[in-house]
Amino acid sequence: MAGDGCQAWSNNRVLSPNHKVTLDKNGKETRYAMSQFSFLSKMVEVPEELVDDEHPLQFKPFAHVDLLNFYATERGLRSQNILKDFCGV
Repeated sequence: MAGDGCQAWSNNRVLSPNHKVTLDKNGKETRYAMSQFSFLSKMVEVPEELVDDEHPLQFKPFAHVDLLNFYATERGLRSQNILKDFCGV
């Protein structure tokens, strides 16, 4: 399974699936997401080898931590396509 950062890096060749977390009925069990604790420290950018006539560039380079922060913005929370809205060409 890939995250949004991997989808952007792969130029939409590896897709990040939509998913939903469900909690127990009482809501007392603590849940953590990997994105809360990890991020890439380098810029995420599509390698030249993954851009061609059949696969034009889809995403501008970005800092992964900026994408994680974008999720919590008003625009990010309303987004139907987070990558396109954040770093789409």
